[in-house]
Amino acid sequence: MTLPGVIAVEDLAMHLGISERRLRHDARATGNCHVVGKKMFLTEPDVDRLLEHWRPEAHVRPRSPGVSPSGDYQTLLAMRRLTAAKKAGRRAKLSNPTEPSS
Repeated sequence: MTLPGVIAVEDLAMHLGISERRLRHDARATGNCHVVGKKMFLTEPDVDRLLEHWRPEAHVRPRSPGVSPSGDYQTLLAMRRLTAAKKAGRRAKLSNPTEPSS
């Protein structure tokens, strides 16, 4: 007799394509399992919580200092001119190296 909503670790590991050992470890570590003797099984809510635990966190890139999301077009052009001037200065230094001292 199989109970609806109860999943054996072996079946779930095969379905997800991960090792039983990894599944057992993470289920036990997060408390999302039921253990009777040596047998471990998961319910549907356990699986949902485990999948949520494995979901990667979203990475939010920090904004550059001085750049506001509500900046206008003129500010953007000014920033680009500044950046271009800095790059041009670096290129000039690289193309005209100082003479080595003798």
